[in-house]
Amino acid sequence: MAAAMENMDVEEVVLNKVQRSSRVHSEKYGIRSRFFLLFAVLVILPFLTIAILAGTVFRNSVVDNYGSNMADTMAAVSQQVKTLMTKYEEATMNLYYGGTVGLLPGTEKRDSVQDKRTESTRTAVVLSEEEKEERIIESMEAICYSNSDVMSAYLLSGGKIYSAGLQNSVDIRKVVETHEEAVSAAGGRARWFRADALFGKWKSQRYLLVREVNDTDLVSVGTLCLVLNEKLFSKPFKGLNVNGLERYVLDGEGKIFYSVNQEEIGKEFPAKDLVMDRQKIYGSSRIEGQDVIYASCALYSPELYFVSICPVSNILKPMEGLRAATILICVIYLTFVFAMLFLLNHYIFHPISLLSQKMDAFAQGDLHIKMEQSSIGEVRSLGQHFNQMTEKINDLVVTNERNLKEKNQLEARALTAQIKPHFIYNALNTIKWMAVINRQDNISKMVEALVGILMNAAQIEDENYTLKEEITLIENYARIQKARFMNFELEFELDLEPERFRIRKFLLQPVVENAITHGFSRGKRRGRIHIHIWEDGQLRIRVQDNGIGFDVESWRRGEEKQEDHTNIGLHNIEQLIRLEYGEEYGMEIESQAGRGTTVEYRLPLLKCSAEEKKTEIL
Repeated sequence: MAAAMENMDVEEVVLNKVQRSSRVHSEKYGIRSRFFLLFAVLVILPFLTIAILAGTVFRNSVVDNYGSNMADTMAAVSQQVKTLMTKYEEATMNLYYGGTVGLLPGTEKRDSVQDKRTESTRTAVVLSEEEKEERIIESMEAICYSNSDVMSAYLLSGGKIYSAGLQNSVDIRKVVETHEEAVSAAGGRARWFRADALFGKWKSQRYLLVREVNDTDLVSVGTLCLVLNEKLFSKPFKGLNVNGLERYVLDGEGKIFYSVNQEEIGKEFPAKDLVMDRQKIYGSSRIEGQDVIYASCALYSPELYFVSICPVSNILKPMEGLRAATILICVIYLTFVFAMLFLLNHYIFHPISLLSQKMDAFAQGDLHIKMEQSSIGEVRSLGQHFNQMTEKINDLVVTNERNLKEKNQLEARALTAQIKPHFIYNALNTIKWMAVINRQDNISKMVEALVGILMNAAQIEDENYTLKEEITLIENYARIQKARFMNFELEFELDLEPERFRIRKFLLQPVVENAITHGFSRGKRRGRIHIHIWEDGQLRIRVQDNGIGFDVESWRRGEEKQEDHTNIGLHNIEQLIRLEYGEEYGMEIESQAGRGTTVEYRLPLLKCSAEEKKTEIL
């Protein structure tokens, strides 16, 4: 038992904690906090998210379009450079077209040994060494003069160096030996190199075209070198003088082959793996701590990579005005949003919160609290209705207290009135015993019946008033009336235990009284009242007499008038049943003139409590 009580105490403590937690949670997160939270999540946050996403998409679109244009530009530049390189490579073929290769030292012996033609078929003119050298130099000068970008030309053959154009004191033979392995591997094809070693660090850059010169048997008879100025690259890049745009040409090793900044030439490009990935590529990345857009295009013969890099900030700089306008629109929008929230809080949420506080105070017992009318519209109407409700409830409380006070006074008066009949009961008991002493049995029984009726009527509370008590009341009443009329008999047919069921006081007695006083004529000896009581889910009571009867329809219309009518009529009984038990219960009346009356009750089946209430009057 103790363990069970302890468990109940623990459960009660836990329940109280949960209720307090729920109340604190509700107070902490009221309608205002929930609305602001939902508004931030469903309105402000989506707006900022959409704005950020739109800015990001716009930025990416600009970057993508700019990168695509840069890649197309690099492709066009690479094709221009390729065209110029092809032009200069084809210019070196003039040595073959003019027969200059046949004049080079060492070609005569090979021809005399291998040529088996007769003397008559030889058409070659025998020239002196000076004439041959002059012819060779003229061919090289023709290459320089016909191509303005060619600064000088060198031809190394048979231990001699033939030169044209700009002369330089640097030993060209050492420069050629530096690239000899790459040139030999090319097998007569042109190779391109930087010419820094030849001309030093000039203000403008120089480039070197080197190729082997082969005779008709594809045997190397010399090496041709053309020195070109930077216009080979600067001219195609001329149209890309965009602020902040950096242009590079990388060789196959990822070193800078051309740059506007001469100091960068020959250095390794910092993001060579990024721009040397495939033939044409563009994108955005972070290079040397700066967000940039890059684009590249590759040439495979020779292996060169044309690269352009532009900082993202330079691209987005012209759109600063649009960005500022977008930010201004967002600020204005958020300003209106917060202004709306302020107005909502001032005109709706604050009055509702104040109303909630007033209601809490009213629930705690402050019945005179009022709501200040500081809002507008429906919220103001709520405050007015609250004030009207508090006034009505306060009036009801006052009325209830007054009724309760009056009820207490009535009960006190009833108790006082209950004391007064004691003298009557005692006097009647004295008369009864005097009748017994004088052997007046009829008087004794009538007095005893009258005492029973008076004691029943004097009872104040009838919550546990039983069917048995109502039957006793009817028997006592019939005993007195029988002494008066002496013309009827009262019979009971009980199919249940009447002491186990409750009924309202004086519910049957008026029907019996009407049967006696109005149903039987004075002096008639065959009067009979039969009361049958049973149950079938309801309490059923049938009161049947063989009196004179009456017209029920006329009675209900109020046309039939009777003399000496009781104060509690059948109409009152019907109304009392409806008020006490509900519309589904009632009574049915059947009567015909000269054939008696039958009244049948339909009442709820109410059982008594364990101990039947008893009233004693001392």
